[in-house]
Amino acid sequence: MSLEDFYKGFIVISGLVITQLILGKKGAFPYGILFGLNLYLIAGVVILTDLVLMLFLEGMISVSRQRFKLFKIIHDKFIKWQECLETSTLGKRVLPIGKAGTLIITATPFSGGVWAGLAVSRILTLRFNETIWLVGLGSIIGCGLFLLAALGFIQFF
Repeated sequence: MSLEDFYKGFIVISGLVITQLILGKKGAFPYGILFGLNLYLIAGVVILTDLVLMLFLEGMISVSRQRFKLFKIIHDKFIKWQECLETSTLGKRVLPIGKAGTLIITATPFSGGVWAGLAVSRILTLRFNETIWLVGLGSIIGCGLFLLAALGFIQFF
């Protein structure tokens, strides 16, 4: 592999990461296919980018909540809503579904991905570990769905 090939590959992979950050999986997979990348390489880069983005956003949300009074007030309101839900009989049935909702909205194609999953987890005031596991798993499942769709699309043509 020559140095020129390395630079070309670096530029294409950097473009894939940027496309993933701006457009998400729905833009990253067509971009990677257009540039002739291996579908499994695209999926790996997309998953890694999503996981890094998730950790970055979670950190930013935590810092924002600690430093800005408005975010603290909103967070405290969500905690009060959570407590009301936990004490009601309907809430006891709905809350476990809500946790699965974080996973589902993260995994569902064209629904918002990591951003939406983190937003739902904040509304449900999930703990850090729950959020990381649910959003991370949802990201991997969503990428798997895009990978299967891309494999089927390529086999079709």
